[in-house]
Amino acid sequence: MEHRWGSRKEISLPVALHRPDAEPLRARIEDLSLSGAKLWISAPLPRLAHWDVRIGEHRVPAWIVRRSGNEVGVEWCEFAPAVIATILRASTGVRRRPISAPPAASSERAA
Repeated sequence: MEHRWGSRKEISLPVALHRPDAEPLRARIEDLSLSGAKLWISAPLPRLAHWDVRIGEHRVPAWIVRRSGNEVGVEWCEFAPAVIATILRASTGVRRRPISAPPAASSERAA
């Protein structure tokens, strides 16, 4: 039974996992959603451990919720982090409409 909050998008994206008490670990996102991701990683990680997933300059806090061999499932601590939403929009080709500036105030006064 599917119980995820967001639909998954297959993707291959190198990331690093950070934690204050450990050396950074290299990983790769294999699929991604607004609620979490599936990562491929060569190091064993305990379930329910908290890690920051570094994507470029961004760090997204996450919990390890599943693991199977070299694959781990993470759930973002905050639903739909901005960087994740941006990656998903870019990978699906969906673009937000630009926000229009309000019309400039007319310098002409009504007579």
